[in-house]
Amino acid sequence: MRTPQVSVAPGLERAAHQLAEANGNADPAVSVVYWVPAPDEIRLVVVDSTVAPEPAGERLAPFYFGADPVGGIDYRSAIILISPEDDQHAPLPPEWGSWNAARPIWRRS
Repeated sequence: MRTPQVSVAPGLERAAHQLAEANGNADPAVSVVYWVPAPDEIRLVVVDSTVAPEPAGERLAPFYFGADPVGGIDYRSAIILISPEDDQHAPLPPEWGSWNAARPIWRRS
């Protein structure tokens, strides 16, 4: 099943890549960062080997951050940290949709 395209604000995807790269490069435990497109906020899912798996059926909960125009991030952002075991399995928040919408935008090489 293909997820419909989401129209995002100008510069939002670039900012998502910037945050994904900063998160991934800052922590060697991070293996992949997914972007879940949204119209007006950055939504990232960070796979981190130091995070414990979610109990079965638990929905993932994001941490929210305000925009940081001085740092070049003009949008509110939300980040969910997950274990490798939860990668593409644990349910995303309902307003985020399904894993079908998530796109990997950073991977450890």
